[in-house]
Amino acid sequence: MLNVYIGYDPRESVAFYTLAHSILRQASIPVSIAPLMQKQLKGIYTRPRGPTESTEFSLARFLVPALSDFKGWSIYMDCDMLCRADVAELAVQIDLQHDKAVIVCKHDYEPKAGRKFLNQVQTKYPRKNWSSLMIFNNERCRTLTEQYVNSAAGLDLHRFAWTEDRLIGDLPLEWN
Repeated sequence: MLNVYIGYDPRESVAFYTLAHSILRQASIPVSIAPLMQKQLKGIYTRPRGPTESTEFSLARFLVPALSDFKGWSIYMDCDMLCRADVAELAVQIDLQHDKAVIVCKHDYEPKAGRKFLNQVQTKYPRKNWSSLMIFNNERCRTLTEQYVNSAAGLDLHRFAWTEDRLIGDLPLEWN
């Protein structure tokens, strides 16, 4: 079973369901899809929302390994995606890169606009968008405890300061 968590924000609920449908429509292997909803994370995700967090899942996404009891592999995806290929291809990447802590699309992206979706401030930082789709080797992500995710600087989470560079695997950019 491939476990997929999708970031959920009430302002983007249609996007969540659209992505979930596209995953299920393309999948040739069993898939379990769970929304990553702040209202379901009470007592687990306790940090107040910061001014640079454009969605409710901006930082909650890094709880996926803890929510998976640091066992197996889990996929996290932002809700504003469409799955145009079979997620079984991601399972192949897990087999090929089983020694990695996390596997991502390593974009070389620098936003040009100062604002983004829903007129939120656009923050520029290294490794921008790498966390939009993450395949977590949950056992190798034990740093991402509830306490750490609730207290670490948001940019440290998004820049993968919680793991070694050599443990960050590559996905084809088409996946994001």
